[in-house]
Amino acid sequence: FNINDTDHPLKDQPMDCDVACFGCSQTWGALLPYEQSWPGQLDQLMEGKVKNFGLSASSTNEITCFIDYYLQNYKTKTILLYLPHSFRRQVLIENRMTNIGAINGVAQKLNKELLLHGEEHSIAVLSGELYRWMEDISKHTNIYFGTYQTDEYQIYEKTPLKKFMFPFLEGDDYPKASDNKHHGPEFNRDFAKIVHNFLQTRQEPSI
Repeated sequence: FNINDTDHPLKDQPMDCDVACFGCSQTWGALLPYEQSWPGQLDQLMEGKVKNFGLSASSTNEITCFIDYYLQNYKTKTILLYLPHSFRRQVLIENRMTNIGAINGVAQKLNKELLLHGEEHSIAVLSGELYRWMEDISKHTNIYFGTYQTDEYQIYEKTPLKKFMFPFLEGDDYPKASDNKHHGPEFNRDFAKIVHNFLQTRQEPSI
């Protein structure tokens, strides 16, 4: 992972913190001021202990590589990972690592094998890799994750990853950001409250 080679800027530059939040544009806070992203709202509840390391338009493997890079260089008590759709990933195209989406255009062709195998099969494979990765991290740092995809959250809950999951909040009933696609401030406010309450039930190690 090269912090200087990402497609979009970070809201917070990597640094030591109490709670490090990672994810895609839903974490970054697309079309919203910093304080209205869910990490920004969580930071208000935790009085300045939270940083937003979301990468807009990123994929699960890019985000997990970023977390590996972060842990090699910085310290945190707790990592919160808000996963994008599992079919969003990085592939090598013309000697460049490129993020692709879930279903449209070039992504539809590149994800054909995943789609044919079915979502449950694909997440079952991914969950095994994620479980081993999270187990290793959890020996040194708290790590919890969730996803904003209802069906994927329900599948992950049926795997050993359940022990690392924070609660789900359905976003369909909330107003969206101005693009009518990303979560708006109302969702992020309530989601931050849920995550805050969840963290209060967990013991956190010292940095």
